[in-house]
Amino acid sequence: FRTFLTLAAVAAVPRLALTVAQFGTMRGQLADAAAGRTPPSSPFAFMTGPYLLVLLLSLLIIALFEGAFISAADDGLRTGTAAAGRALSRGMARAVPVVVTFFAVTLAMVAGLALLVVPGIYLGLRLYPAVPAVVVEGVGPGEALARAWRRTGGSVGRGFVVYLILFVIAFLLSMGGSLVGGILGGLVGAAGGVAGATVGAVAVVAVVQVFVQMIIYPLLAAATTLFYYDTRVRSEGLDVELMADALGAPAAGAGYGAGHGAGAGPGYGQGY
Repeated sequence: FRTFLTLAAVAAVPRLALTVAQFGTMRGQLADAAAGRTPPSSPFAFMTGPYLLVLLLSLLIIALFEGAFISAADDGLRTGTAAAGRALSRGMARAVPVVVTFFAVTLAMVAGLALLVVPGIYLGLRLYPAVPAVVVEGVGPGEALARAWRRTGGSVGRGFVVYLILFVIAFLLSMGGSLVGGILGGLVGAAGGVAGATVGAVAVVAVVQVFVQMIIYPLLAAATTLFYYDTRVRSEGLDVELMADALGAPAAGAGYGAGHGAGAGPGYGQGY
């Protein structure tokens, strides 16, 4: 748990910097709207070029640290211990394929959500374990996506329950963070009248949400890693290999990632 907190703290630094930059792109609009100097506009009015750029960079940071969180979860599952330095180094070594896979899965989910929501949920459940495959097995994005699709065929229901629970936890944490941030922001900006209170509330809520997200993302990465191993155990009998690895003896005829279909990648520990 301490390892996850350390990684989350490191990830929070660039996220906070980007949040400040993001808020700077919309501060003037917020103040004008709160003071009644501008008429009501579209809810997408704040999505200017700089705002969208900062949003994209924020997603990139999340994707980069996804590999580190998954590495820490993998080490914890296999050895019972996880070091933040090793997890960060191992995750960053796979940064490019992790980012590509992360955005591929995200785009698939967004496209599916546009088609009446259900296809997006289904695609997410089938493809999200591809990110751990990139880190653990050292394969590329295409092979990781193919393996995830093959392994999750009979696990959609279990995955749905796991991610539904995570969604509820994330929702409650996010709502709690917004409530606390709103109260603090109102107090901070109260001296500036209605406009000051609005701007202050938005600013503090944005900062609080960064810390909330730094709790949510490690939980998501840990759950995804568990789901990834569950699909491998059920589809490939990975538990036998894990037992053999723990005893220091090779499993019959194969290491991690070997013998599980065409194009099997390098064994565990290779490729990073």
